[in-house]
Amino acid sequence: MRVTLDLFSGRPNPTWTLSGRQARELRGRMAGSPPLVQAARTGPTAEPSRLGFRGFVVHEDEPGELLPSPVPRAAPAAARVAAPDLLAIRAEGAEEAATAVSDEVDTAEWLIATAPEAVVGGMVDELAGELRDLRSASGAAVRTARTTREAPEDGSEAGARGRDRDLDDVTGGEACRPYLLPMNLAFWNTPGIQPYNNCYNYATNFVSGTLAQPGRRSGWIYRAFQCSEVLEAARRDGLELTCDGGVRVVALGIWPGFDFHWWRLHPDGFWAHKIGWWPAQNRDNSFRIIGNGLTPANCDRGPYREFCGYYFAPLSMWVL
Repeated sequence: MRVTLDLFSGRPNPTWTLSGRQARELRGRMAGSPPLVQAARTGPTAEPSRLGFRGFVVHEDEPGELLPSPVPRAAPAAARVAAPDLLAIRAEGAEEAATAVSDEVDTAEWLIATAPEAVVGGMVDELAGELRDLRSASGAAVRTARTTREAPEDGSEAGARGRDRDLDDVTGGEACRPYLLPMNLAFWNTPGIQPYNNCYNYATNFVSGTLAQPGRRSGWIYRAFQCSEVLEAARRDGLELTCDGGVRVVALGIWPGFDFHWWRLHPDGFWAHKIGWWPAQNRDNSFRIIGNGLTPANCDRGPYREFCGYYFAPLSMWVL
């Protein structure tokens, strides 16, 4: 039995294999099919997803079928997943709901403990915080969405140049001719495209089928999850810091130390993005449409607390 922690948007999600004893224990824990941990039965749905912790995916693969790869060979089967901010405990039946959530968190903590240190070692503290929030939320009548917390700047010149500019500033020059395609989420959410393309693919409007990584095409991949590193890697793929000619307008955010995420601008000031293998969508972590003044800089980005800025992808840019 294989378990995938559904957590990231840009980088591949952590996956590990349970022992026979662990698999038997998980089946027992899953007898009631709690929302945080469910057997994989169907592919990701068209329902909005979230940045950050989304739960677990359980695959009943035979050990001989497991091939380590950053790119799934077929559409990944996905569980019904839940994240802390998605669980609003209603006033009626709150006591029963609180007990159920507590059981789910127990199972989630147990599952994380089964992962090898090399797989989740650096993420344990972040995940523990998410699960503490979820356990605390079980005693409330309704959980309110978190607001984005700005992290300290990383001090990089390129990152600072991006953060200091607002959208009007970066697209206001005479040479700037933003090429804004109408939103076509259905194209990205087809079975042959959705599981194999991520936020970087969506931002650059390039279907590589590889869960594209900044810098992989050029051979200079980022070395850390920081604005300066991911931005430099993307620049080597062709990304530009200034708007010159017909370009796509994109934005970059960082989950410091863990992951990156990209958004793309569409007509009339609306934005959309794609969270890992999940469907492309146009809502933030509070499920608000990103438009009408809501932008990647001020929307709810969940754990992607550091906003790096707005940048430009030439129409000829391709990623891998």
